[in-house]
Amino acid sequence: MNEILNNFKLDEDSLGREISLKAMLVIKRNDCYLVPMGEDDSSINKIEVYFPGLELQLDEAIGGWVGSSVIYFDEVHITGLLTKWTIRERPICISNIKYFSIFRDGEKYTIL
Repeated sequence: MNEILNNFKLDEDSLGREISLKAMLVIKRNDCYLVPMGEDDSSINKIEVYFPGLELQLDEAIGGWVGSSVIYFDEVHITGLLTKWTIRERPICISNIKYFSIFRDGEKYTIL
């Protein structure tokens, strides 16, 4: 878990706190998670995103990518509560989202 935090430039003290972070959002199939900037959707460094209704809001604002299993792979700025999560594959989660913006084609879209 510490390695994942380090790759996001966070430390263990970040757990249980509200944090702001710049990362890449990945939505594919039934998954929604963040990977560090510069890494792709297959990265092992993942933070689960718990934000009910996010995909619908993104669809209304910008629309997903077509022709791939990856629906969204875009830079985001997000603020929320960082906590431990349920499964080993993604032991960290960001929830209680207070700010969320996504960047595509040089444009910023603020969702929350």
